[in-house]
Parts: sequence; C-alpha cells; structure tokens
Amino acid sequence: MDELQTYKTPAQLAEDARRASHDATLAAWNVAAEARTTGQHAARVARDAASDAGDIASDAATTGRVYARNAAVAASEKFNEKFGQLRRRAHDLRTNSASYVANQPVRAVAWAMAGGAALMAVLVATRPRRY
Repeated sequence: MDELQTYKTPAQLAEDARRASHDATLAAWNVAAEARTTGQHAARVARDAASDAGDIASDAATTGRVYARNAAVAASEKFNEKFGQLRRRAHDLRTNSASYVANQPVRAVAWAMAGGAALMAVLVATRPRRY
C-alpha cells in the first residue's frame, strides 16, 4: 500500500460518526424550528383571514338586512299609495253611480238590463254543451 495513505482507528471512526450524528441532529433541530416558525406564521395568517372573512360576512348580512328593510318600507308605502287611490276611485264611482241613478232612473235600469243580457249571453256561449 501507499505510505501516504493513512488509516483511521476504530476510535477515530467512532468519533467521526458521533460528530456526524451531532451535526445531523443540529440540522434536524434547525429544520424543525424553521418549520415550527413557518407553521405558526401560516396559522396566524389563516386566523387573520378567517377573522376578516367573518367581518365581511357580518357587514354583508347587515347591509342585506338594511336593504330588505328599506325595500319593505318602500313597497308598503307604494301599496298604501295605490290602495288609497283605488279607494278614492271606488268612492268616486259609487258617488257618480248613485247620482246617475238618481238623475236618470230609466236609463240606469236600461243600462242594467243591457249589462245583464250581455253577461247572460257570455255565460250561455261559454257553458259546455250537453248533447
């Protein structure tokens, strides 16, 4: 063999193995610490995102309730307005009809008979025929 080539004793090999094991253990601890820090940061970011999402959902629900309430109020006001108009028109029609009957009783009876005859004609024309 070559005289320059050196051989390690079993004790030296054991010491090299211990050193390599120690270095590997330190490297594993460092990787674990970095992973722990990264995991904690990710958890913090996820908590913040979940909190923000909850705030946004709460705001959206509140806004939806406000819009729904405003729409209900507007619909109620519109209904009351239209119902008031209808009530006034019915009152005017009733008043005008009573006035017409009082001033033109013969014509009123004639119109009533014509309307009844027309209604009867429609009913007879639309009823099912039995043969």
